[in-house]
Amino acid sequence: MREVYGDGRGVLVIPSPDSLAIYLAQDPDAAGCSYAAPLVVAYESSVETRVGNPERAGAKVGQSVRLPWVRTEDIDGDGHTDLVSRLEREVHFHLAPGGILSPIPSWTLDLAALEAELPKLDGIQFSDLLTHAGRGVDWRVADLDGVAPSDLVLRVGGSLRVYLGGAARGPVGRATQVLRSSGNVLFFFLRDVDGDGREDLQLLRSEGLSLARILRWLIFPGTLEFDLYTYENVATGKSVATDDTGADERIVFTKRPTRRQGVDLAIPRLASFEGRSDEIEAQMESDFAVPARRFRLGPGAADVVDLIDGRLVVHIDPPLAGVPELPREGGAAMAWIEALILDDLDRQGDGGRRKIDLSDPATFRVAEGALLREACAGRPPTLVRPLSDAPQGDDERTPQLLSRDLDGDGLEDLIVVRRSEQGYGLEFLVWR
Repeated sequence: MREVYGDGRGVLVIPSPDSLAIYLAQDPDAAGCSYAAPLVVAYESSVETRVGNPERAGAKVGQSVRLPWVRTEDIDGDGHTDLVSRLEREVHFHLAPGGILSPIPSWTLDLAALEAELPKLDGIQFSDLLTHAGRGVDWRVADLDGVAPSDLVLRVGGSLRVYLGGAARGPVGRATQVLRSSGNVLFFFLRDVDGDGREDLQLLRSEGLSLARILRWLIFPGTLEFDLYTYENVATGKSVATDDTGADERIVFTKRPTRRQGVDLAIPRLASFEGRSDEIEAQMESDFAVPARRFRLGPGAADVVDLIDGRLVVHIDPPLAGVPELPREGGAAMAWIEALILDDLDRQGDGGRRKIDLSDPATFRVAEGALLREACAGRPPTLVRPLSDAPQGDDERTPQLLSRDLDGDGLEDLIVVRRSEQGYGLEFLVWR
């Protein structure tokens, strides 16, 4: 039970195999405790079993449980925190008008119905294997025109549909604007590319990838090209005729790309690359185990905290030029692409291209912790503090660092998470 609304009322959360029941205490001052009707949040969990590679002495065997995809954020832009729950076939949006979450979904995005709109494919397309990747359904919510409520953008295959105000009601009625792209649209992004404060639309499109081409890469190196198209956010409110019936459409994004850029993925000879895959995997596991992370002791600060030999090591304002700020708690693939690729293309402007060489070991150095530790190497730390004694043993995992403003003073505090077979240990470090 915890308080989440900041109004003094506790919230009781009871999980079940397929949903979370969230009960809000009605009156904290009344004798006893009573709860309103529960907010039921549906979810789907999955269990994955790994049997390991019998040919490797260090193979890992185990089972993982994927927690439900549930997140909280201000979806409709009214200043109140809403809740989103993703299931396999649909997404539920619980909005919070007046600050209280709706006990039932305010609206639901039917992914299955949108996927049914796409043309059916007859089996695997060996002439272009990425055809299947470009047939997905995706969505984003953002403020595109500066007018509340926030707006909804849907990708259905190569079609992009914009619904102004759609974050509050879903894709109801005719889309405000529809953009169509040929080829395989793999991802789309809403980002402020030109620095005008408005979210622009970017489409990442791939060239065809046949099975024959992959087999050729077993013997010869090659390149897989991706195109990035940017459609500027104009959001003028101007309407134009879009078809012979005289129907009007409001312009949110330019109808043609204002920037054309690219990503070239250099593929080494796969027959020789296979022997290096174990080495690369081991290096990446080692890099991601480094707990170093950014944290901020003040507005605009960029400090680094690390755990080395059981001691907390703090560097205040170290030189971090060239170290990209990567997602913290995982699960943000789009943010990784933005930090490692798209930001560089923004600086290059129209016509820029980014090469990613898979034969270069530096390509796989993408763990922020390892990069931060290297950036601070040889620099005297500002603070070194031993951690409190905790159970040690061969089964203890690498400690993790989390940063949160625990006491509301605007400074990020630290949480050290230690995990072993005996359970978890937490140490809270609050800056004064």
